[in-house]
Amino acid sequence: MALKHIRRIACAIVLVPALVRGSLEAQDPAGRESALEAALEILDISESLEGGTRAIEEAYRRKDPEAIRPYLTHGRKEVRTLAVHRLGDLKDGGSAGVLGALLRTSKDEDLRAQAARSLSLLERGAGRPWLKKVLTDRNPRVRLHAATSFLGGAAGPSEIQGLLEAIDAYVSDEAGARAQAVLALHDEGDPSVLKPLAATPAGGPRFQQALVYTFQDLSPRLEEEARLRILGAALASPNKPLRRYAIQALGASHDPKALPLLRDAVARERDPGLVKLCELAVQALAPKPRGKLGESWARFVAAFRAQLTSAKTWFANLPSGLRLGLLGLPAGLALLFLAFRILLRRARSRRSRADLEAMLLPSGEVEEGTPLSKRGLESEDPAAESILDPELEELPGLASLYEDEEEERDEERAIPADGRNETRS
Repeated sequence: MALKHIRRIACAIVLVPALVRGSLEAQDPAGRESALEAALEILDISESLEGGTRAIEEAYRRKDPEAIRPYLTHGRKEVRTLAVHRLGDLKDGGSAGVLGALLRTSKDEDLRAQAARSLSLLERGAGRPWLKKVLTDRNPRVRLHAATSFLGGAAGPSEIQGLLEAIDAYVSDEAGARAQAVLALHDEGDPSVLKPLAATPAGGPRFQQALVYTFQDLSPRLEEEARLRILGAALASPNKPLRRYAIQALGASHDPKALPLLRDAVARERDPGLVKLCELAVQALAPKPRGKLGESWARFVAAFRAQLTSAKTWFANLPSGLRLGLLGLPAGLALLFLAFRILLRRARSRRSRADLEAMLLPSGEVEEGTPLSKRGLESEDPAAESILDPELEELPGLASLYEDEEEERDEERAIPADGRNETRS
């Protein structure tokens, strides 16, 4: 065992200076890196990819962030990236400082994005002081994780301003950072953000969906006058889905004050579908002109209400016994009317049933009194059974139809086949 260490020291004394000198003299950066890694492996400083990865994973299984932090300065990028990732997975708030410094100073954009992701995961929002500084960062992935950290209503006034600036500054939303910023503003629950959002530049489907969702949820929280102003501003938004929502919301508001806004939108809108929608909304809100019948009906309703009020006053001044008697009189009349109606319906039902039996009975083939179920009705269209419903009040024209058929048969017997009437001398 001692001999092994002696050999390693001897090799290090001989080879390491040469490797370090070669790494410094090499013109190719890759050559310098490989020479330096070879020297570090000889010194057994665990700068190899395999050794660093294994050490980080072991520390992660032990939930030991302090053992992972030294690898943030490892010589291999893959090891540094893994160390950043695992510190985020552990949600170690004590690592906020080193991760924030890495986010601020690193030139590696992938490593910065990974640091932003880990900072957004730290417990008790420990990474937010660092992330609020990068809400408008040039890296879209950094902006995405920064906006994500403020979901759930964790943003203050300065963070809200940063999110609005990022939404307006970076129209391209390839990483979803712009849509995430809108959702973070939504979670604040403050309708004051709707005014700047109404004028924000157009975006892709993901951003527009988040924008409309925010308006749908926050605009009803405003007072009616303020809501009309915000929806009126949304009618001129560069985002078509938001304009459509504003038209629909104003059309369903039943507020005549929305009419001027919608009429202006009809004149300004260039999309044919939205023009049609605006016109429908205007028609829904525009007052309907009253014709003569409508005016007469309105006068009748007003007079009826006046008479009803007078009748209530008169009834209230009557003696209590007389009021009870008058109240019982309508109930008695209603019972008499109901009994009369039942008797009338039964008589009509019997008459209709007799007429139907006469019409459905084949001439001269079935004896009178044969039940309907034995007259071949089962072979008819099942829909015919519905006309035998005993609750049916009447079948208009059934009797006259039967009389017309009798008259036609009499005329056929009187006219010969050649069409001339026979007369006897």
